[in-house]
Amino acid sequence: MKKTLNVVFLLILIAFTASAVFRYEIDWQKDILEVDSSGQILLNKSFSFRVLPESTENGTEIWVGLPTKNTKVTNASYVENRVSTALEFRQDTSGDNYQVIFDRIPAILPGQSLEIHYTATVPDLIYWLDKKQPDEEPNAQRVALSYIPAWWDKAVVRELTLEFRFASHLNLSDVQYAKVEPHFVDTDQQLVIGYTYQNVPQETKLHHSIILPKNYFASNFEPQRDWLTNSQITVIVSIVVVLVLLFGAFVRYLVKQERYTTPAAYITGKEAYTNFDPVETALFFSVPGEILVKLIIMGLMDKNIIKMTSTKQLKREATLEKLTWYEELFLDVIDKEVNIKPEKWTDFCRETLDKLKEMLGGYCGAQTKAYYQRKLADIHVEENTDPRWLVLKDYLNRKIYEKPKSNKQYEPVYLNSYLPIFYLSFIDNDMERERKAAFTKTFTSSSSGGHSGGSSCACACACACASSGGCT
Repeated sequence: MKKTLNVVFLLILIAFTASAVFRYEIDWQKDILEVDSSGQILLNKSFSFRVLPESTENGTEIWVGLPTKNTKVTNASYVENRVSTALEFRQDTSGDNYQVIFDRIPAILPGQSLEIHYTATVPDLIYWLDKKQPDEEPNAQRVALSYIPAWWDKAVVRELTLEFRFASHLNLSDVQYAKVEPHFVDTDQQLVIGYTYQNVPQETKLHHSIILPKNYFASNFEPQRDWLTNSQITVIVSIVVVLVLLFGAFVRYLVKQERYTTPAAYITGKEAYTNFDPVETALFFSVPGEILVKLIIMGLMDKNIIKMTSTKQLKREATLEKLTWYEELFLDVIDKEVNIKPEKWTDFCRETLDKLKEMLGGYCGAQTKAYYQRKLADIHVEENTDPRWLVLKDYLNRKIYEKPKSNKQYEPVYLNSYLPIFYLSFIDNDMERERKAAFTKTFTSSSSGGHSGGSSCACACACACASSGGCT
């Protein structure tokens, strides 16, 4: 009887975690930019994050994008039951991502909200309007301040307020607007230029650009230089404050690095090939060997051909199960402990990519690429979803590292028993170079103008933006 209850409990737990979903919205958001005559900007940011009642997960972490590498968060707090409490934070400025991380907030339960406040100093945000300005007379010189309030990839912002605040000596008649006229102006004690929005849809970027006289700032202040074309009237070098929320299975989304690399340029035809499974789709998008191997192992674990021991080691078992073509190739490459035989890896790469090329014969590479991008975008965590699709989607959306990392592990709830393999490493650098070489050789263009698959990031930031990328 006890064993039966344990089995029932396990089945319920698996069903619950497989259908876990996280939903949220922003009750309100307010950004205040205090523009000092020294050229430094003080950002006061507040927002109310609400976990929707239908969510099956709590909110436990908040990652907030910062506009520049030199931005410094000075303090933070949260408000709960009308009581303000200091909030610990840490900053991460690795690569192109500048973030402040709040990972010690109280858990936000479904149906509840948490109010977050923080301040930050933002240097290097005022730019010359164009390359002619430094040569103008001092009283005629103009500068630009551009700003995009944080956009949310998975949530609606019910109320958004944005304020630019300047010292009272700035004359309103000297201010121009390159993007959108302000919704309100206050000149009582200082000049406040404001914007208000209601029900801002998810993934909506609201551009604002204010043109100011250079003499508003101190004489020794030197604006940044980022010259524009003649058709542009202002610099779009802005604070792109992207609130990046990590709750369980959600990590960074916005990418500056292309991951949807395909052989599309070398494939011609009239229609998309639509019969790929997750592993074949991963081959098509040329994912690293480390990710490809883990996807194959997940399928073999489902068939009990590869098992995880009590010591978290992998073991290969004999089987009479029907195998896919790539599983047959893979089993010939590994030993009983699921170690890859280096001497067979090159042939495996070549044979899998030759098979992929055969499957794509006569089909349109560009249409195939577009089809699977749409398919992956529409895949969500549901009970009947093959988790390999979710892993592939997470990799392409930069939610999973190519190599295991001890400080930021990949632990979405839908992986369940597969999770330990994401702490293991199967491919070394030499083997990955061999895989890339095989891919390039297999899809070498026969035409003089051939090139690789090209960019397809649906959320790529404008090249002039100082983006801090990422969405929930």
